[in-house]
Amino acid sequence: MKTKTQKISIAVPCYNEEELIEDTYAKIKKEAEKLPGKNYEIIFANDGSKDKTLDILKKIAARDKKVRVLSHYPNKGMGYSHRQLYNHATGEITIILDADLSTSPNIIFPLIKTLNQENLDMVIASRYAGVQGEIPISRDIPSWCYYFMNRILFGLKVRDSQSGFVAFKSPVIKSLGLTSDRFEIHMEVLGKMQKRGYKIKEIPAEYIARIEGSKFNVLTDGPKTVLRTIKVWWNLRGFK
Repeated sequence: MKTKTQKISIAVPCYNEEELIEDTYAKIKKEAEKLPGKNYEIIFANDGSKDKTLDILKKIAARDKKVRVLSHYPNKGMGYSHRQLYNHATGEITIILDADLSTSPNIIFPLIKTLNQENLDMVIASRYAGVQGEIPISRDIPSWCYYFMNRILFGLKVRDSQSGFVAFKSPVIKSLGLTSDRFEIHMEVLGKMQKRGYKIKEIPAEYIARIEGSKFNVLTDGPKTVLRTIKVWWNLRGFK
């Protein structure tokens, strides 16, 4: 009697990614095909793209039955896309990753292995946990400031709270009742998981900084994210 393999949901939020989304799909597909039993799905969420991202994704889904495409208009933010992906994932484990693949998808299997072997609820592919990539000072200093702010507000020791490559036990992420629409979604997830005592770990991941084309602007999005993070902290006071 064959042992049933875990189904893995690989979830990718997208916004104006026409230049790279086909390559991103190919790289993810290559790694997914290595998973035990090839029991997986790849879900893309098109966040109101103004280019040809959705058209390309539809063509990919038409030729690959393991691919599903979610789409909404207008653009509603990364957090909104994350929430849609978590809600629609059908796997026992959900992996979310940025479309620009600033972290290589070859870490998919290590994330799953760590999550299962150590009986964790969340595993983060961290830029700071042992493999220090070339992070520009324009990103590194704000990152440290945000880290210390979250240590104070949430008591969190997670260094790479904004990692775009994370694995969850699907029932855990679905149970959190997430509401954030923007970049503060990461802190809502971490804050709620910590309050419930879920087990979280960071593992090393090589990071490739992609400033050009990045959807996050430190000067314009940074202050908004700080204010929204404080709002998340305020709302968490009554969360159980």
